[in-house]
Amino acid sequence: MKNCLKCNSEIEYGRKNYCNKEQKFNCINCNSEYRKICNHKTPKTCSRKCASQYGVKNKLTTGKCLNCNIELPLGRKKYCGSKRKIKCLICNNEFTSICDNNFTVTCSRSCGNKLNHQNRKFENICKDCGNVFITKKKLTDYCCQKIRKLCKKCNNEYVYTCGNINSKSYILCISCRNKGNKTQKEKKCKICEEEFVPSGPTGMYCKKTMRRKCLICNKEYNSYCHPKIFFFCSKECSKISNRLNLEKSMMNKYGATNTFDSLELKEKAQNEMMRKYGVKFGFQSEEIKEKAKEIMINKYGVETYFEHKDFISKRKENSIKKYGADHHFKNKELMQRELEKKIKNRGNPFGSKTVISKINQSFAKEIQSKFKGVKIEYEKSLDGVIFDLFLPEHNFLIEINPTVTHNSTVPFACLINQCDKISCKKHKPIDRFYHYNKSMIAMKNNMYLLHIYDWDSKEKILNFISGKISKISNKISSKKLICKKITQKEANIFLNLYHIQGAAKNQIYCYGLYLDNTLLSVATFGKSRFNENYQFEFIRYAVKKEWIIYGASGRMLSKFIKEVNPKTIISYLDFNHTTIKNTFLNTCNFIEKKPTGPILNYTKKNTSEKIPMSSLLKLGANNLIQTNYNKVDNPHITNQEIMIKEGYVEIYTSGNRIFVWSGN
Repeated sequence: MKNCLKCNSEIEYGRKNYCNKEQKFNCINCNSEYRKICNHKTPKTCSRKCASQYGVKNKLTTGKCLNCNIELPLGRKKYCGSKRKIKCLICNNEFTSICDNNFTVTCSRSCGNKLNHQNRKFENICKDCGNVFITKKKLTDYCCQKIRKLCKKCNNEYVYTCGNINSKSYILCISCRNKGNKTQKEKKCKICEEEFVPSGPTGMYCKKTMRRKCLICNKEYNSYCHPKIFFFCSKECSKISNRLNLEKSMMNKYGATNTFDSLELKEKAQNEMMRKYGVKFGFQSEEIKEKAKEIMINKYGVETYFEHKDFISKRKENSIKKYGADHHFKNKELMQRELEKKIKNRGNPFGSKTVISKINQSFAKEIQSKFKGVKIEYEKSLDGVIFDLFLPEHNFLIEINPTVTHNSTVPFACLINQCDKISCKKHKPIDRFYHYNKSMIAMKNNMYLLHIYDWDSKEKILNFISGKISKISNKISSKKLICKKITQKEANIFLNLYHIQGAAKNQIYCYGLYLDNTLLSVATFGKSRFNENYQFEFIRYAVKKEWIIYGASGRMLSKFIKEVNPKTIISYLDFNHTTIKNTFLNTCNFIEKKPTGPILNYTKKNTSEKIPMSSLLKLGANNLIQTNYNKVDNPHITNQEIMIKEGYVEIYTSGNRIFVWSGN
């Protein structure tokens, strides 16, 4: 008895080298068991994947791919089967193709048909001249090439096109053919009045080339004698003549060059529309609107042509060619020109002077009443963006942001149009980068910008504006003042009066500058509240109204550094109020980092309540606004959903600017 060469089991009588029974084998790659018939063809791996993985690991190949010439892994015979991106040979669009026996070189069936038509070539023998020629059609008999032949009458050479076997040009030249017409006599051409021999009894025009002048532009061009003669040098001139003829006929009939200028035609059209549909204009009737929608849906699958993909793609291509962007509103230069034109002609970019909101007008009047002689401009355009108010003498911009129009939850357009669903698909709310982008533009141009929200107090805002606008006579150096350490209560009383953000918490180190027992300036420090990578934070800095103190922040900072000896200090400046490039922190050797970006806040309409996102995450919505949303009834509800359900809306402010100081 023999043993099997693979499994070493006994072979039955009649078998040579293999048992040819179903046996268990272990895969070379993954060591998993699999069942196969034991013979010379049994694979060493459980699947094709394992075979290819084993081949890649051990660098075993079975040849090269017929398409891409890559070495084939084990389990592949002719093609690698990989997906790869290639360009279509017809339209040059990228598409993925699988490398197998059905490997395609074109992206679609239409491109494939075009490629086959281009590659189609047949060699035929011309029945007239006997030359071999290449054609795309199999049954073409003549090459249609121009060859030279000898006339049988005069033995002169003449040009002949292959295929005209039945015509007289097959035997005779042009002169001999004309002489053969004995019945035809000489005639005068009706256009140029020159004598000629016609080719037939009805011939009336000589068809000779001649120079003519265009009736529109007076340019000379080549033409010929024929009733269908061209009186114009180009298609453009012929279009101009057609338009002029139409205008003449319209003037003779209706006394106007255009149908829309004549009152008779307008009245006729309106009377006809009233008789048929009961309206003066077509798109005022709902029947015509529905018919138009049905036709568009049947033809293109959309209600309006502006929603069609081809129209959108063509519009984008044309705008990219003209303006360098997919929409002309994205071109800043063009937008700036349009805004400047509208402001010159109409006083503002929207139309009439009454478009400016009442809130902006009332706030401008309040500033002018308090600060006399201040010039205020409405709708200042800067880098293609509009700001509400501008004080040109002081380089100061003001942006008023009411909650109704500047929130990112409910679009103002939905409230005006009374949409069924709040925040519908047609209208979009304000983008979260809206206020942040305006602050960035102001900082780029080194201009003061003040964002005013509903939660800001008028007194503090007017005090802030007076500090930037009004002339200050009280000026003193910080060296003449006494620097003392003060309590947090004293600091917060001062900050509530003279700082736009008011008091703060966790102020461990508070310093003040005194002049004869009167506090003129305050600076507060504490441990870093929002970033653990820094040791301390410069929290607040304020100066008394109608005072300028040179070097105040630097003196109080140097005293804090001497007492505490910090390694790193971080500070935040509100980007809604400070957009000028050089701040007091730059003079104190602070380095500016990237700003935080927009910060989310929640508020209600027509209220001064403000809930920042940081406090919402710490305490939760139920604790902040005193609601009872159980996790059992609503397990998946979030804090943001609770706030929106309770009537709060989202407003994204400009965020903060970040400054860092290090002892090194």
